[in-house]
Amino acid sequence: MIKKKTIFQLAKVIVPLALGLFFIYLTYQTTSADERKTIFTHLMQTPEWVVLLSILIGVCSHVSRAIRWRYMLTPMGYKTKIINNLLSIMVAYLANLGIPRSGEILRASTIATYEKVPFPMAIGNIVAERIIDLLMLGIFTLVAFVLNVKEISQIFAENFRSWFESAFIISIIILLLYQLTQYLKKRIKSKKANRIRHFYNQFVQGVQILLQMPNKLFYILHSIFIWMMYFLMFFVAKFAIQDTYDISLDVLLPAFVIGILTIATTNGGLGVYPLAVGTYLFSFGISKESGLAFGWIVWTIQTGLIVIFGGLSFGVLPLVNRSLTSKS
Repeated sequence: MIKKKTIFQLAKVIVPLALGLFFIYLTYQTTSADERKTIFTHLMQTPEWVVLLSILIGVCSHVSRAIRWRYMLTPMGYKTKIINNLLSIMVAYLANLGIPRSGEILRASTIATYEKVPFPMAIGNIVAERIIDLLMLGIFTLVAFVLNVKEISQIFAENFRSWFESAFIISIIILLLYQLTQYLKKRIKSKKANRIRHFYNQFVQGVQILLQMPNKLFYILHSIFIWMMYFLMFFVAKFAIQDTYDISLDVLLPAFVIGILTIATTNGGLGVYPLAVGTYLFSFGISKESGLAFGWIVWTIQTGLIVIFGGLSFGVLPLVNRSLTSKS
């Protein structure tokens, strides 16, 4: 008999993949043969300079993230090698393409293996990093809202009741989870609980270091740089198609936010990223095939970068650390 844990683990792999394939099928069903041919033609005719520049920009963002992570780990007494940080991040991104959020665990365990950073502290660091990324996404979302306040206000007014009900339900769930956490915190008193508390304390220490680090300014600058590179990658892709050359910033920025949200909630935005971005651009006068092609071009470049460099990182990590060990 298959264990529940095994079923859950299989579901984490199969469900996101199935959703991605469903959205690809949905894209197929909502486009004609001629439109699909046009989309494919746009993909094949993407200028090489767009691809190469996008990859260079993407690499810059990943290197900056690796340097930024070091600013958090150093005050904890772990002066990690930037190359190990970078390779751990790339491995994590690759893992997230298969199983959402699994990359964070792999990233923490990788840096724990090669740099001896306690796993709970590494996880705490990564969670703190995600909080900063969420803040940056919030800033981009706010700017996108300001640039399109009239259109978004109209959509909000038309869907206010359903959104209010959803917000109410989510608030109740968060409240119940908080109460459950407080209850468990008081009830657990076993040896296992002590190990959990120890993990929790290290986890909190990993998060709190964000407020205690001496190089906050550089951390903030790197955070801004990373997200500017993300957007620049998206921006450069508009020059791949003639129809998207003249897309204005007030249209492009919300499309970027929508794309990021699909990546954050699925395994790399498979299927849903091009459809969501393309559908949004279509509502602003971009042809369906050009909008979908734009989404597929951005997604393909971003995903290709992760697959290639993430795959190489698995093999490079032990080689780099073996050479570094032999030199010391």
